[in-house]
Amino acid sequence: MNTPPNVQKSLDFAKYPENMMPTIAQDADTGAILMVGFANPIALAETRKTGLATFWSRSRNELWTKGLTSGDTLEIRDIYTDCDRDTLVYLVKMNGSGACHIDGWKTCFRRRVDMITGNIEDTPTDIGEWSRVSRDEQTIIEGRAQVSPKDSFTAKLAQGSWGKLVWKLAEETFESVQALLGDEWRERIVSELADVDYVTRIIIAKINMALRDQGIAPISTAEIEAEIVARRK
Repeated sequence: MNTPPNVQKSLDFAKYPENMMPTIAQDADTGAILMVGFANPIALAETRKTGLATFWSRSRNELWTKGLTSGDTLEIRDIYTDCDRDTLVYLVKMNGSGACHIDGWKTCFRRRVDMITGNIEDTPTDIGEWSRVSRDEQTIIEGRAQVSPKDSFTAKLAQGSWGKLVWKLAEETFESVQALLGDEWRERIVSELADVDYVTRIIIAKINMALRDQGIAPISTAEIEAEIVARRK
């Protein structure tokens, strides 16, 4: 077993011009990437002193504490660096309406690059507004749907007929209804509803396989999430 090297105490600011290290502000609760700035040793020292995310403004050549004017401050929960000690992550609690200078945007990262066309488009949902587990699960199923059906039940369903897949959804839905009406519904309902979610994701994966074959952008979880969020209003 390899023993990891001893951690060096110093950050490698010298790697960059003017000692300005890329610094990511990430929501400590949702995992959303809020913004990216630059911090030199002075900005990092100020951040540690005040407990507020502070950067070095390249345009004004001065310290910049996010939100001192707008009130949308980023309260530091923790600070991380990577294995090379040349990038910082501020884990923060966001105070106010948002971290982005565009009104109404919680995060600066709301522009999506389409995988098919390469076009950039605004999205109505902030990154991290929905569960990362949901996104990860869809990615996993999308991958499994394209392997050999002999190696994956997910692939067998995704590459099979629409009729069988629709009936599988009906079966899992019916079992969820049975669980709700049964005496032990509390013990079964979580499992049965998870099955419904699983088959629904395979349906999305199958649709996306057909869309890609036609050169059409696939359905993304961001689109579904945006529809769900829109219904809250």
